[in-house]
Amino acid sequence: MNLELIDPHILSHEYPERLTQVLEFGQAVCLKFNANGDYLASGQFDGTIVVIDLDTFGVARVLRFHVRPVQSVNWSKCGRYLVSCASDFQICVWDVSSGEPIVTLRLDAPVLEVHFLSHFKVCVVTLSQKLCVLEIPNTKNPDNTTNNIEIRPFRDSENSNDIVSIALTTDGNYILGGTTKGTIEIYSAETFDHLWSHSVCMAGIKNMYITPNGSYLLINSSDRAIRLIPLALEGEPSSWTLDVEHKFQDKINKLAFNTMTSSPSGDYVLATIYQAKNDVYMWEIMNGSLVKIYEGPKEELLDVAWHPSKPLIVASGLDSGAIYVWSVVPPQRWATLAPDFVEVEENIQYKETEREFDIIERHALTEVSAESQDIMVDLHTLNRPANTAFAIPVKLDAYCETL
Repeated sequence: MNLELIDPHILSHEYPERLTQVLEFGQAVCLKFNANGDYLASGQFDGTIVVIDLDTFGVARVLRFHVRPVQSVNWSKCGRYLVSCASDFQICVWDVSSGEPIVTLRLDAPVLEVHFLSHFKVCVVTLSQKLCVLEIPNTKNPDNTTNNIEIRPFRDSENSNDIVSIALTTDGNYILGGTTKGTIEIYSAETFDHLWSHSVCMAGIKNMYITPNGSYLLINSSDRAIRLIPLALEGEPSSWTLDVEHKFQDKINKLAFNTMTSSPSGDYVLATIYQAKNDVYMWEIMNGSLVKIYEGPKEELLDVAWHPSKPLIVASGLDSGAIYVWSVVPPQRWATLAPDFVEVEENIQYKETEREFDIIERHALTEVSAESQDIMVDLHTLNRPANTAFAIPVKLDAYCETL
């Protein structure tokens, strides 16, 4: 939509207001926006991946390779490539423009997560609670050969076997792994060496998320709390600190959370509730207060994602697999379409002008129509605007000369 036709007050909204759409393209399990926010990748329960065009909310691509539920999907920074993993032990790198898999690889253990590093040929995988890197030397191989893929394990630390979730810093320098013992293991994204370890809580870490501005780390743990940690990894690892700034939780019902995300600006935290509840909670990062509870779905919500530049939130339902969309609906402003259109908030008494609704006799209309038909139209003279510097001359008989 043309931005000039939208109320500027609507564009200033930081978060959506209400449930506006329900998309039903199979049973969605995991959701991921690309960097530009043009497409949404939806991993399905049957193993397919549906790419949704956010301009029309229609299906742009359907990617078929996996035969089990998709565990994780992630985009490359350029937005052309997609990497996915499923419970069938397989990893697939896709070229979204053609809809064909570039490289496929079957591993010997379940794959929990898969991420792109700075270069799309290298991805990080949590493999059976271990970290490894897949280096793909030639992703344009037409027969999708995987013999040349090198699997490099991370340098082990004493807690590396307990890692169940990972997160990549926005600068691409570090990889953070959350363990079942409540510790964070930090690795170098270049050398894959273990740099630092820090204990955050006594409960196991379920999933992690780094805000788009790279300032905070969100940790969802099994003690039914989400911890907000300022992320400042500068200098030597011995000088790093990861102190909990806020702790978000349901203080009344003490319910756990499925997954979480944050707004593009990093000002708000969003989380879906585990079991029994069908709401989405949103907190403010600055003071840790609860801002809003999104209602609407009648089922438990699994994954949730926030658009990288718009006040738009999507979440997947557990039972139906539908994708619920919360957004801001701009009101229609007809005055921007017609300069003489006047919008009124209340009904007013209209005063007609003299002869505004006078009836014109039929013979008068006939005379006016006959006079307009007698006007000669010049089709040969070209009236060129005065401010036009150059215009291609039109030769009317050019087509006839070629016959």
